[in-house]
Amino acid sequence: MSVIYDMEPSEVLRVIYGNNTDGISQAEFDKNKIDRGIEVPNSIRLYLEKYAYKPVNHQGDITLFHPNIMTSHTYRDNDGTELPIVAVGRMSDYRIAVCEGNIEDPAVFLIKSMQGSVEITLSKTTVFELIKNNIFSVLLKSRSAVSVDDPNQAVKMLRRYGVNFDEIENALSHTNKYMFNFNMEERTFILADLSEGKLSRFVFVSDENFFYNGKKPAV
Repeated sequence: MSVIYDMEPSEVLRVIYGNNTDGISQAEFDKNKIDRGIEVPNSIRLYLEKYAYKPVNHQGDITLFHPNIMTSHTYRDNDGTELPIVAVGRMSDYRIAVCEGNIEDPAVFLIKSMQGSVEITLSKTTVFELIKNNIFSVLLKSRSAVSVDDPNQAVKMLRRYGVNFDEIENALSHTNKYMFNFNMEERTFILADLSEGKLSRFVFVSDENFFYNGKKPAV
């Protein structure tokens, strides 16, 4: 069986949604750049152009904004250096911001208003790590989702879907919370959940509408 390992969020979303996109037009981003000086990284813009109104942008930890309500801010670090940032979304009680400019997976700044003042801190995560959380939430709510936390049962399921656990282990070292893998023949996601700081479970999600149209790996 052909299994794609450690997929990027853009790959996962193409499998889930295919060409069925629902987002914000490029013209809206261009207008805000010209009229308000709001410019976001291409990775965020492309995500919003395709998925702004899809469940993935409204379920889970983070919601990214329409550019009309994005706002400019300034982050000052401990030595007084100023960095222009743009608030691009919301997470719980915080607005989240990123550096201006074309950064592929920008770090997240957390903005919180408290008693008339604004506090901005640099987090330890990135935008697409947060989007991975949203994707996981969407897939976990699928009717076909099967969550397996028993090690023996997990091994059986991994074998059933042709998963090489060595490939999983190799990727775990640079995966913060969730790892997405996909069996092309079975049209099934195999999700590794590390949100508790360790590998705690696998989630298997099948759908006949899932389709991987990237380059097929060698078997």
